[in-house]
Amino acid sequence: MPNNANLRGYAHCAADGSGDVTLVLANLDSHNSLQVDVSLTGAGAVSGRTEYHGTGPKGMLSLELALNDKPLELNQDGTLPDIEGQAASGTDPLSLAPASWAFVQLHGAKAKAC
Repeated sequence: MPNNANLRGYAHCAADGSGDVTLVLANLDSHNSLQVDVSLTGAGAVSGRTEYHGTGPKGMLSLELALNDKPLELNQDGTLPDIEGQAASGTDPLSLAPASWAFVQLHGAKAKAC
């Protein structure tokens, strides 16, 4: 990941036990997007990724949330909507909008710790 004071990044083993790695990324800069080159050292080749980007009209302090550019609202019956990620190549840079966060599952990582 780039050396940027406005970027926070955390890595965890994916909950499904596949050896995939899930990243939690946050862009704290409220004015500029960040391009993040996602690569793992000492893991398998990342075959692709699934991204979940959270944004809001007031940045990270918003009470309204869009997930992958779709407003996140309860269904009419009060249940949660289906949450679908966006597929991306494992080698393309990841773009984080200003004042946003993302969960990113790296497929095929086969991390030993996971």
